[in-house]
Amino acid sequence: VELLKKLVVTRPSDADLRKRLVKALQEQYTEHSQVKRFIELSKLANTMQNPAAAIAFFEKNIVLDTGNYVFHRSWGLGRISAIDGDDIFIDFADKQSHKMSVNMALQSLTPLSADHLFVLQHDDLDGMKKLFSEHYIDFFKIHIRSYGGEIQVNDLKRDLIPVYVDAAGWTKWWNRVRTQLKKDPEIGFSQTKKD
Repeated sequence: VELLKKLVVTRPSDADLRKRLVKALQEQYTEHSQVKRFIELSKLANTMQNPAAAIAFFEKNIVLDTGNYVFHRSWGLGRISAIDGDDIFIDFADKQSHKMSVNMALQSLTPLSADHLFVLQHDDLDGMKKLFSEHYIDFFKIHIRSYGGEIQVNDLKRDLIPVYVDAAGWTKWWNRVRTQLKKDPEIGFSQTKKD
């Protein structure tokens, strides 16, 4: 599948190659209830569609399936409890079985992977607190991956206060931790942005 994706990107007008990719994705996601729909919506088979954008759309949204987590900017973390035709039902903390059309879900929800910080916190908050206190660098790597590899200090602060860090002690804590993070070869800081 990965090779086919790369080939489609380099040869966007090759309809046969696109069909092979679509077939491979259908086989890879056989158990997914919405695989055909997301392939259609991504327009992967359409040679007029930018292949990189189609693949990105598909990969972002294929995680919208029963049992998976999503994030809504107003309602927070939710778990998809059911998909029935054109409707998705999501259990948010304050809105159980919230009904939303698939098209609305694609516009208003951010799919979260199983290793996203918000999901890990939801499933095992005590374990994440322990990881934070004993191995902050490992915790931070999870946190930064949850933001696609780049995170702003404001996002860190919003996500960590008050669950992991007390608001009054934020500045002292951040100054100490930032020094430790700068020593890790896998973590870099922007030379142009203070945050």
